[in-house]
Amino acid sequence: AERMKFRKQIDEAEKIREAIRVVPDARSAADLARRHRNFQRETLRIANVLTESLTEIKLNALGSPESHALMEQTVLAPPKALHDELVSPQTPALDTLFASGETADAAAIKTAVDREDLIVTRMKTILKQMAQWDSFVDVLNQLDEIIKLETQVKEQAQKLKKKDDQSIFDK
Repeated sequence: AERMKFRKQIDEAEKIREAIRVVPDARSAADLARRHRNFQRETLRIANVLTESLTEIKLNALGSPESHALMEQTVLAPPKALHDELVSPQTPALDTLFASGETADAAAIKTAVDREDLIVTRMKTILKQMAQWDSFVDVLNQLDEIIKLETQVKEQAQKLKKKDDQSIFDK
C-alpha cells in the first residue's frame, strides 16, 4: 500500500516539475511551494511507515540481522537521503522563484526544474528497491502461515495421541 502511495508521489513530483517550467507568476509559485510541502510531508510519512514496519519485523524476530541491515540500506536510507539532499532544499527554492520581482529568475527556475528531475529519478530508483521489501515481506508472511499450519497440525496430532493413550488405558 505504501509503495502505491509512493508511486502517486512520483506522479505528483512529475506534475510539479512540469508546472515549475511554466510558472507564470508569484502566486502560482506559492501554490507550487505548497504542493511541494504536501509532497514532502507525504513522502516523510511513507518513510516513517516503512521504518515502523522494519521495527515490527525486528521485534517479531523475523529475518536475520543481515536482512534487516539490507532493508535499512536499500529501502530506509534512500528516502531519508532524498529528503535531506533534494526535497528539503527544493522548498525554499520554490519560495524564492519570484523573489526579485514580477518575473521569475530563469536560472532559479532551471535549478528548481533540474532538482525536481533528480527527485523524480531518485524516487523511481527507491520504488524499485521497495519491490525488494515487498518480496521480503511476502516471504515472511508465507513463512508465518506455514508456521501456523504446522502448529495446528502438531496440536491436532497431540490431541489424537492423547486420546489414543487414554483409550488404551480404558481397556
